Amino acid sequence: MKIKSMKLTGSVFLLASTGLSSLAFASDPAIYEPSLVPSNPQVGECYARVLIPAQFTTSSETVMTAEPYSTIQVDQARLERRNEQVETKQAHIRFEVRQPSFRSV
Repeated sequence: MKIKSMKLTGSVFLLASTGLSSLAFASDPAIYEPSLVPSNPQVGECYARVLIPAQFTTSSETVMTAEPYSTIQVDQARLERRNEQVETKQAHIRFEVRQPSFRSV
């Protein structure tokens, strides 16, 4: 029984240590990541990982949100009956040309 309990205690400790170690590395911001090292480091130079906070500025500007447009409204034709006098032929003077007639007196 003593051997089984020792194996069980060892396996619990092993599982707990691997689970906690992953949490410890996940929350540490100073984790070594090879991708953050420069591709061509110079000998004798020191590289530091620096956290620079984001900088924001407030400004106002005029932005066109919708293009100008015009609308056309079409109304139905209005029809009505009415009586009115319409000139069909203009007034005119007619000149008639006649041949003179002669008689003796």
